[in-house]
Amino acid sequence: MNRPIIWSSKTTLILASNSTIRAELLRKAGFEFSVQTSKIDERKIEADFIVKSHDRRDLSKTLAHEKAAALTDKAPDIWVIGADQILEFNDRIFHKAETSEEVEKNLDYLSGQTHHLHSAVAIFKGQTEKHIFIETASLRMRALTKDDIKNYCDLAGEAIFDSVGSYHSEGLGRHLFENVEGREDVIYGLPLDLIIKFFRSAGCLKF
Repeated sequence: MNRPIIWSSKTTLILASNSTIRAELLRKAGFEFSVQTSKIDERKIEADFIVKSHDRRDLSKTLAHEKAAALTDKAPDIWVIGADQILEFNDRIFHKAETSEEVEKNLDYLSGQTHHLHSAVAIFKGQTEKHIFIETASLRMRALTKDDIKNYCDLAGEAIFDSVGSYHSEGLGRHLFENVEGREDVIYGLPLDLIIKFFRSAGCLKF
């Protein structure tokens, strides 16, 4: 069965993100697009930003902007969606862990606490930013013992390295939380409702 396509614009759409779940969300919503990864130095942008501002929400917007803008020079007549997400807790920003020890340390730190996921999207056409927006989800992790964390890591496997919080919320990571406030698409880093609303108003969708 062919996948239904809602995208009606003759202008090509690119998703500037290497996240497979973001691409899957957009695909299931009927968008026709290609995926290209922006070659930007996210850690340098982050370091420069923190010197100037303490608003982590604005950092995610800055990174989404830079991801989209980096692709417009090579293809000036396209739509580009840049997406980024920041995990914030106690004024600290989390990144994807590189070792199992780092994963366990992160989960122990977040255990029993509420952290925030700031998911931002920047939409460009050509070299002009047409819209940028952000939504936040709040997640409270249940109190975890050392054994809970070890068992989760053993069962989840390589998935523990796929997210900034060292959890895989679309899989076994759901068992780590006692309360979640926010839509799943925001948790996955792509506020889909606002993307759909924008492109519908821009005349790019069939209905």
